[in-house]
Amino acid sequence: MEKGDKLKSIRMAVLEEQDAWDNRDMSELARKPKLDRNDWTDITGFDPDKPVGSDEPDRLGMYLITDEAISFCGWDEDFIRSQPVRLRSDMRRQNNHRLTFPCTPRELVEFVDADVHFSGCLYDSLPDGFRKAVATSYESYDIQSDASLGAAVRQQRKNFAERQRESQEEREREFQRWREEGAAIQKERSRKASNRHLAELIKASLNLPDSIETIRKRL
Repeated sequence: MEKGDKLKSIRMAVLEEQDAWDNRDMSELARKPKLDRNDWTDITGFDPDKPVGSDEPDRLGMYLITDEAISFCGWDEDFIRSQPVRLRSDMRRQNNHRLTFPCTPRELVEFVDADVHFSGCLYDSLPDGFRKAVATSYESYDIQSDASLGAAVRQQRKNFAERQRESQEEREREFQRWREEGAAIQKERSRKASNRHLAELIKASLNLPDSIETIRKRL
């Protein structure tokens, strides 16, 4: 096997392994009453590589991750006061953005989604499979089997499932826009681009904030 073919084969194997990870069955995790730090790792695949005994904290973007919580690292008050007044309230709210373990699957989804209005560091950290499994678990929950659930709780569950479904539909429309742009790009090329290169071209063409890997996986 030529060197170039061997590298291509290795790269394809890595991508296939990543796709298998992203598309794995997450229904068991979505049904757990409470999630902990280890569940977060199983769901997101985020587990920093660092030497054993290192004092360096685990971070994901601007978030600190411990066994107790996921917390925004925080803006210094002096820095906040140096910013325009219209931004200060949101920056202080972001300082309080924290998810304590153990948490419910729904709390995890809502925590991650709320970051869209802050730093965006958690964007795409939850696989679609987990989101769908969480939404499905709330839709299929047999509320009649638990007489202690009041109307307000049932409505809350219903609203959450509906928001998740709407969010999934919105993301799918965006992914379809990427695919259509990709098809247009390929049509204009004399030689087809690889999925990774095509993702790079789509990202540049649509000026997307998403990572190349995220775009590639949706083609």
